[in-house]
Amino acid sequence: MSNKKDYRGGCLILTVAALCFICQIVFLTLKLCGAVAWHWALVLLPIMIIVGLPLLLIILYVFLRLPSEIVRNYQRKKRVDAEAAKYGMERQPGESTGELKKRIITRNMISGDYSRKDLKETIMNRFPDVASCQFFINNSPQNPTIVISVKKVDDFSGSGVKFQKFTDAELAEIFTVAAPYIPEKYRITIKNKEIEEK
Repeated sequence: MSNKKDYRGGCLILTVAALCFICQIVFLTLKLCGAVAWHWALVLLPIMIIVGLPLLLIILYVFLRLPSEIVRNYQRKKRVDAEAAKYGMERQPGESTGELKKRIITRNMISGDYSRKDLKETIMNRFPDVASCQFFINNSPQNPTIVISVKKVDDFSGSGVKFQKFTDAELAEIFTVAAPYIPEKYRITIKNKEIEEK
């Protein structure tokens, strides 16, 4: 749906630009032939629209969108700094917010204070073939377990959709990455997400 809207928006911009270009040629021809006595500002109006519209959009972006992004980045920076302070960490000179967030994740990973969100991001970034990742936790005192269910990206190369599954070796590799994030009291199981093939 969104791709279709983007496509229509691009067509609209190209259509307006083409019409302005055609009008510019017609207006210049009429002016140079003496068929119209318009002022040059009116004759050059189409080219001013072609050049001015993108400049107007850039100016609107700078004055409307950019400040909100700066505020959002500042709020994120303060939030990450507050999270770091909770663990007795400080931002180093020249350290970006992303780098500080990675240090916090690493610290949590080492201490066993893991976050499912951090673990999911790590798995999704490390293994591009992972389409989705779900966690099922059993906190029973006798047998605390965490089941990580991963789904592999579907194969669309053939005539239809082919549901793929991770091999045992790939699941073992995901297990190796996930294990340091999870406290030792949990027994970890990695499995393919159950899929009904149609």
